[in-house]
Amino acid sequence: MSKPDDVILPAYFAERWEFLHRLKGGGQATTWVVRQKGTKAEGVLKLPLEFDRVSIGRFQREIEVIRSLNHPAIVKLLDYSIDPIQLGYVSPRGKVLPDFWTTKTAGMNATELYDLAYGFMRSIGEGLALVHERGAVHRDLKPSNVIVLEPWVSPQPVVIDFGLTFRQGDERLSIFEGKVAVNKIAAPAEA
Repeated sequence: MSKPDDVILPAYFAERWEFLHRLKGGGQATTWVVRQKGTKAEGVLKLPLEFDRVSIGRFQREIEVIRSLNHPAIVKLLDYSIDPIQLGYVSPRGKVLPDFWTTKTAGMNATELYDLAYGFMRSIGEGLALVHERGAVHRDLKPSNVIVLEPWVSPQPVVIDFGLTFRQGDERLSIFEGKVAVNKIAAPAEA
């Protein structure tokens, strides 16, 4: 499937990726399943919905944070652009945790379920510990923000969507009554 005619896709990504179809959801971004033109590897392209100062700042922050982290349970970037006109990134395509759990755990006994859940939670916890060591907070951790990649050996949970991430020292970007509000003393959850 090609893109709808009313959607403008950044040339940076259109040159490198084939757009397969749009995914549902996303309050601050649109997501697309894409295929790399050279390798045919699939990924998910995330593009901002808005291009105001707050949206661009948060999106660029998200890319910076992801780039600074190296852990199997933290999403990797396959491609990205921080240029405000071409802003976006591609990450690996996986199965959302609730869908994975529903389909892959059917028929498992209690011990197998426990072992899988323990392994997932340990990996996610170790990944988030790295995020926190770097002075950042994810702020939107939920089952739909964890995907499962299925490499050769065993399934790997991966935390995605760092769009609401906040780091110590970051400007707290918010919109208040339709205007950009910079709040230097707000709680991290309000940034």
